[in-house]
Amino acid sequence: DTTGLPDNTTTSTTADDTTGEPVDPCPRVRIIVAADEVANVRPTPATALEPVGTLPPGAIADVVAIVQGEAVEGNPEWYQIDSAGPDGYVWGGLVECTTDEVVMSDGFYLPLACGSMVKISQGNNNGFVGSVRALAELPDGTFVAGGTFSTSTGQFPTPMNHVSHWTGGSWVQMASGLDGTVHALATMPDGSLIAGGEFTTAAGAARRRLARWDGSAWQAVTFSLSDLNATVRCLAAMPDGSLLAGGDLFSFSLGPLPGGWSANLVRVTGSSVAPLPIEDQRVDAVAIAADGDIAVGGAFLTADGLVSTNFAQREAPCPALAIEVGTGCQSQYGLLRLSTPNRPWLGTTVRAEGLPFPPGSLAFDLIGLAQQATPLSALHPAGGPGCTLLTTPLSSVLLVPNAGRVATQVTIPLDAGLIGMSLFEQLLEVEFGGNGITRLAATNALQLTIGMN
Repeated sequence: DTTGLPDNTTTSTTADDTTGEPVDPCPRVRIIVAADEVANVRPTPATALEPVGTLPPGAIADVVAIVQGEAVEGNPEWYQIDSAGPDGYVWGGLVECTTDEVVMSDGFYLPLACGSMVKISQGNNNGFVGSVRALAELPDGTFVAGGTFSTSTGQFPTPMNHVSHWTGGSWVQMASGLDGTVHALATMPDGSLIAGGEFTTAAGAARRRLARWDGSAWQAVTFSLSDLNATVRCLAAMPDGSLLAGGDLFSFSLGPLPGGWSANLVRVTGSSVAPLPIEDQRVDAVAIAADGDIAVGGAFLTADGLVSTNFAQREAPCPALAIEVGTGCQSQYGLLRLSTPNRPWLGTTVRAEGLPFPPGSLAFDLIGLAQQATPLSALHPAGGPGCTLLTTPLSSVLLVPNAGRVATQVTIPLDAGLIGMSLFEQLLEVEFGGNGITRLAATNALQLTIGMN
């Protein structure tokens, strides 16, 4: 590997953001490093920052501009490029100008040569003019891309305006798009999509830095502030349907009245927005763990008044828990089990599944507030051996198994008075014969402790 500089190179460093005006025309450049080396592509015309990627010997890239930057071996000339791989800046000593066309081939570029990078978009060169900064999967399994791009590539370019939907066969417009770069996309629990970035309008309507795609149009992300007044760089959907938005310094002022704030991270919940305690340069990344903890990365020195250089983690104040309690008993097809991938956060729905249920059987979904351990044989002669009632039921719902599986759902109201409360859910399996109930069996129980994050 090479840094794009000879081993004995001496450099004269200038500021990372040094720029210059385009000079001699040069439509494309060819990489001229040794056969066993690659040329680094930098995010700025300097070597201070890590490369964004590499290009192999002989690669050809379009020239966006020729600029003056860090002087390497006395040469301050850098080329801003748009390539089939990474986009950025390469030092002039690693390239030569050429009028040869960039050669693109249909299909995928796999396997990749070691040290090389390429852009792949479903083969057939079906991509974008400009970079993709964000991707999100929609509930139907298709994808949305957002970024700096304005049109698609190909024989018949289509205006995309920074956001586009991959339907499985082509990229299509989403209304008329957005008027600025999209840095982040997030799919919400209700299936809608949130876009965040530098835009101020969506399909001609005012949508400053946040917009919601409902499947056919861009809607406002409704909260008490009409806009966010700084670039949004990252998004994360909370289990309760609220949204975390991070980026440059957002601010809100009430003029001469108290109550204004500034923050790099906010939480949007319905009609309200609340700042989280990071106030510095920017937040670039945010993630939510299954236990409700929030992890944040970016360019900041403190979080909530504590030293936290560029990374912070906030624990969920009231964790939600879903714990399997007890053991199910045997059905005709195996051990009965009730399980869930969800946690019972306020304002969410916990979906669970029980299996394996025999053909012709029925299920009763029992929910209570307390545990018990009563053998089913003590309640009915058909109770199977080792089968135990594990909850004191307050409600019972009859469900019909489908292919041996029973799906349940428990909706947790958005009521702070429920925080810390535990629910106990269990499925009973009932089989019938000519003389009525012939067998009673049961799954384990789920202890659902309601939490808030």
